[in-house]
Amino acid sequence: MARLTAPLLSLGASGTIAKSLVYSVWKGIPYARVHVVPANPRSTKQQEVRGIFSTLAEMWKRMPQLARDPWQNDVLGLPLTARNRHVQLNVKTLIDETTLDLLVMSAAQGQAIPPIN
Repeated sequence: MARLTAPLLSLGASGTIAKSLVYSVWKGIPYARVHVVPANPRSTKQQEVRGIFSTLAEMWKRMPQLARDPWQNDVLGLPLTARNRHVQLNVKTLIDETTLDLLVMSAAQGQAIPPIN
């Protein structure tokens, strides 16, 4: 991706030229890139991953604040949100699973002091 200072010798540019170049701005930085048509794989595996993402997103929406707080604390100082961390820790765990038994419900899960035997 090219970073631009004066795209096309103008003060700004945005849009597509002849379905070959795209000019845009990302976080205030103008850029140009090659125009690509995104692929939309509909494989069984891709559908499974999309289903996991939507399930985790719905769980996050319904999660009470008390359950969100450990996730908020877990991402302090990290460049991601608590919701992103929740998805990050659960997507790989849930692929190829048929139940939610391995779901990570709290960022602190498994960090408690083990019982004395």
